[in-house]
Amino acid sequence: MPALRLKKKLQRYDPNQTLIIAPDLREWLPENHLYYFIADIVDDIDLSSIYARYDERRGFPPYEPCKMVKVLVYAYCIGQTSSRQIFRELVENVPFRVLAAGNRPDHLSLPCAARA
Repeated sequence: MPALRLKKKLQRYDPNQTLIIAPDLREWLPENHLYYFIADIVDDIDLSSIYARYDERRGFPPYEPCKMVKVLVYAYCIGQTSSRQIFRELVENVPFRVLAAGNRPDHLSLPCAARA
């Protein structure tokens, strides 16, 4: 592709550039983001009835119920009820990634209204 002569200098564009990402993804969220409200509220909720159901020792270790509640409450607050879409958000969306602490529970692990 021949070089074009532009009167205005363009910003550098390098899609292969290595990025140094903040180790704490919460730094990417503004101080008043919905994430903080949901994280605080769910931390104050008594989830003992959910934890009590995890008494069987067989199978893979389950995801932390507090984390799953945070993800689902956030998803519902923004109008997302599809378990497959929530899984997609866990991969692509910073607030979801922060709430899930980097984990990606698949759509079968997410008890959503669409499947209920």
